[in-house]
Amino acid sequence: MNSKMFIVAGYGAWYLTFLLGFFILAPSTDDGYYVIASLGTALTGNPGFWIGDNFAPAFFLPTAFTYFYGLLLKLTMILDFDFGPFGFRFYQFLFVLLLPVCSTLMLRRLFPDDHGIRLLLLLIFLSLTYFVQSAATVRPEVLGAVLFLCFLSLRGKNATYGAFPAFLLALCGTVHPNFTLLAVVVFGVGLIRNFQQFRLNNLGQWVITTTAFALPFAVIGIYYVINLTDFQQQTLGRASILSTDAWTAPAVVWKNLWFWDNDAGIAYGLFSGYPAFGFLLIMVISTTLVFYRGAHLWDHAGLWLCWPIVFVQWIVFLLLPPFLPYLAFSSFLASLIVVLLWPEPHLWVPNRRLKWTLASSGFALCLVFIVFQGGKFLLVPRVWLTPAGLHSVMSPVLQNTDTKLYTSNARLIPPLIDHFSENGNIQLNFIYLSPNCLQSHLLERANQHALTVLTKSDLQKTYWGLVKHNSNQTEEGAVSFVTKGAQSVITLIPADEIYADKGNLIIRASSVTVKTDEQICPVREKR
Repeated sequence: MNSKMFIVAGYGAWYLTFLLGFFILAPSTDDGYYVIASLGTALTGNPGFWIGDNFAPAFFLPTAFTYFYGLLLKLTMILDFDFGPFGFRFYQFLFVLLLPVCSTLMLRRLFPDDHGIRLLLLLIFLSLTYFVQSAATVRPEVLGAVLFLCFLSLRGKNATYGAFPAFLLALCGTVHPNFTLLAVVVFGVGLIRNFQQFRLNNLGQWVITTTAFALPFAVIGIYYVINLTDFQQQTLGRASILSTDAWTAPAVVWKNLWFWDNDAGIAYGLFSGYPAFGFLLIMVISTTLVFYRGAHLWDHAGLWLCWPIVFVQWIVFLLLPPFLPYLAFSSFLASLIVVLLWPEPHLWVPNRRLKWTLASSGFALCLVFIVFQGGKFLLVPRVWLTPAGLHSVMSPVLQNTDTKLYTSNARLIPPLIDHFSENGNIQLNFIYLSPNCLQSHLLERANQHALTVLTKSDLQKTYWGLVKHNSNQTEEGAVSFVTKGAQSVITLIPADEIYADKGNLIIRASSVTVKTDEQICPVREKR
């Protein structure tokens, strides 16, 4: 039963969600981190950040994704297109729009008789869990999901890997450590299974497939070896942060279920509560289906990989912190398993009336996320940060190439990247740097920059972007904020308010003072 009705309902709701989301969704902090690092690729050839006008490579973000996304941003520059307020997310939304296409190809190959209804179910599950809430952010999860679906589509019902599917699986594994775990576990379990069935027959094919899988990781590994010191410092620092949050995600998801007790109000509680319900439901259903199929599943040429997938989805959920993108990753894997293993879903709709009911209900369920987001902008449109609103105010200000914006709020930067750099002069300066992810000499450079450059900046041409709830106002009217890791405290006496929304503020100051914490990061005198 390949009803086009289900395909149209799924595609229509998915594309409507992200078409509207493209214009109204606020940039996130992760948007800022990944866009800045990707601009490092576009402008210098390496992902990284700037301290003033000095560039430093970054390894605490996935290198392959920031390199690839940076090449796409570079393409926009080469073609001489303006980014405008939305250009930073253009390619991310292309990945989002490709996801149902790749899902259709995969499901059509595996389930030619009922791929339409399975596609609609997949998009419903993704929409009712954390995946859609994270998908619009410039991060690797959606690209990784697209590559993994392409891998499944090319494998089809074949029992063994080909070289190109193995290469695609490895590419998927390079975009983020979560996908590295997925790719390695799937490939490793596949090798064990094939060895049990075929032993070392056709050894040449084994060598070709393994080489194809290893190639992308080898390229990334060589890059890390060349930059081994920076890689060790930043990656180990990042790992030390994540390791302290193991086993905390289940508690956070459980707390979100009690939406009526949310401190921010029931509206916020519902927005965090509905994906928690959907997430726990599909995690339980996917695991139940895998164990229900048991040994029969292991013998199936196309569906055996549900075993390694369910293992990875639980490892990420239980051992990593409750970051929304990590929950989105597990949401994707659990949704995929449910769609692959659900027995004969076409039996639900024996007649045309039930088809219409399921299609229309699925369409409505897929719109839940954008209904929440669109509702708040319709009710109080001027309160929230939007790319267009920020761009319309700050773009004319930044037309003067001597103007600089300093901010500890990464989400203020992506809508303004047309003005990021002019002939090596960095106009948008991000000063929210983590000591866990930078070497001591870079922290010293950051403190030196804060003391010698920020305090002597041209007050008429320097603007400051603040997060309201992270800023303190003194009795004298001064505003102070702390850069990450308590490296320095910057105190401003406001002169003009240039931009403001519910959570953010951009001002011009009449006085700037900086105090550094020398115990954490001493500033050495130049000799």
